[in-house]
Amino acid sequence: MNKPSSMTQQTAVLFLLLISVQSINCIFPWEAAAGLALSLFYGTPGPTLDDLTDKRMIMPTDELIQYDGFPFEKHEITTEDGYILELHRIPSSAPSEKSPVIMIPGLTADSGCFVTIGKPNAPAYIISEAGYDVWLHNNRGTRYSRKHTHLLPNRHRKYWNFSFHEMGVYDLKASVDYILLTTNAFKVHLIGHSMGGAAASILLSELPSYNSKVESVFLLSPAIALEHTGLLLAHYPTLADYVLKIFDEMEIIPYNDNSLILIDQMCNNPKMIKFCRFVFKLTTKTELRPEYLPNVSRILGGACVKVFRHFIQIANKKYFSKFDYGREIGRAHV
Repeated sequence: MNKPSSMTQQTAVLFLLLISVQSINCIFPWEAAAGLALSLFYGTPGPTLDDLTDKRMIMPTDELIQYDGFPFEKHEITTEDGYILELHRIPSSAPSEKSPVIMIPGLTADSGCFVTIGKPNAPAYIISEAGYDVWLHNNRGTRYSRKHTHLLPNRHRKYWNFSFHEMGVYDLKASVDYILLTTNAFKVHLIGHSMGGAAASILLSELPSYNSKVESVFLLSPAIALEHTGLLLAHYPTLADYVLKIFDEMEIIPYNDNSLILIDQMCNNPKMIKFCRFVFKLTTKTELRPEYLPNVSRILGGACVKVFRHFIQIANKKYFSKFDYGREIGRAHV
C-alpha cells in the first residue's frame, strides 16, 4: 500500500469533494466519494478492509457480541409511521425479575457503540453481567434500521423527513411496547446517550402515559441544553445552513466500507493522528484519548440532515423545542 500524500494534496482533494457535491441534485454518493479520496490519498490500489487497525471495527454488532462471549438476538419492530427498526438483545443468562434495559445511541451511532470497546468496559456488557436483559436500540435511518413499509432510503426523500422528535414518539414508543410484550415485564429502564437522551425525554414528555412503563431513566450527556455545545456548526448558523443545504434534506455520514477505511486510516496513521484529534476537538470541544482513536470509525451509523438542522435550531434558540418549520410552513405541521 502506498504512503499517503502530503497534507496540501489531501486538503485540496477534500475541498474539491465539497465543491463537487454542490452540483449534485440527488442522493450524495458517499461511498464513491470516500473511495475517490482513498485513491487520491494512497494511490491505486488503496487500503482495504483488511488494512484496518482494529478488525473489531468491521464486525457487525451481532458478531461482535457473540465474539465477546455473550448471547445475541435480533428483533424487528415496525413503528406507527412505517419505519422498520432492528433491536439487538443480549438476554440475561438466567431468569431475573429485573426490568429490561433499553440503551439508545446518540447522533450517527448505532447499537455497536455500546459494545465496541469490548470487555471489561463496554457498558452493555457491564449491565448484562449485572443480571439485566439488555436491548440495544437502533434509531431510524442508521445502519441497522434502514427499512420502511413502502419507502426506500436510497430513492425516496420522504424517508429522511424526520428528526429525533419522531425517534421519541414513534421509535422508542414502539421499542418499549414490544419489549414489555416480549419479556412480560411491567417496566423498563432507559439509558440514552446524547441524542438518545433527547429522544427518551421527548417520549416521556409528549406521551406522559409512558412514564408508568419506565422504572428509571439515565441520560448520559443528553442533547437538550445546547447553548454551550461543542457542535461547531451550531455557533455559525449561516455556515451551517449553507453546508446542510448542499445535502438537500437527505442522508449525511452514512455507513459504508470506503468511509470506514478512510476514517480508520486517517485517525490511526502516525502522520494524521494529531490532525484527527484536532478535528475532533474543534467540532466537539472534547479531547479524544489516543486509545479510543480506533473506535472513531463506529460513528458512521448514519443520520439525516434534518436532525442536524434541528440541533442547530435548539442551540441558537437556547431552549429545547420541536423542529421549527417557519411561520407559514409550521402551521401545516401543527
